[in-house]
Amino acid sequence: MHVKFEATFKHEGSATSTDQPRLGARETKFLALDQCLPNRDYLEIIDFPAPLNNDPPKFTFDAEWLGIVRATHQYFSRTKRQKSFPADNVLRRLIEKDIRWVKENVGESKDVTEVQAFTATSPGPDPAFRGRNFPRPTSYTNPQTVAFCEMLGIPNKIT
Repeated sequence: MHVKFEATFKHEGSATSTDQPRLGARETKFLALDQCLPNRDYLEIIDFPAPLNNDPPKFTFDAEWLGIVRATHQYFSRTKRQKSFPADNVLRRLIEKDIRWVKENVGESKDVTEVQAFTATSPGPDPAFRGRNFPRPTSYTNPQTVAFCEMLGIPNKIT
């Protein structure tokens, strides 16, 4: 939708009576940024508090979110015609089944760096073409998407 959207999901038992997160509490933060255009919120800097033990912060996949992605993947379409989602009660059962699959096969707090190490997706510009137009391929396979799909045992529909 190309708009900025933020959300925080606090997992059960993760807040104190003042609704402030406990140290070590689990929360899932979601941030979608706007288009990269003038006067738009397309960039945001996020500060994370330093851990008390001086270990670097650890970013993990959320098992519930992974279960939702796995359960709804069959409805993802690259065509104009989107496949309809099933009724809520059917979808909930699918999600619960896939959350169990994720917990058994991926784990409940899989470190993102174990799956998605940053790698270049496409080559940079060729200096020989500086200032001139040159043909570019229409797409490149993204290794991070490939690794993510392999982790979940789902086909990569983005290729």
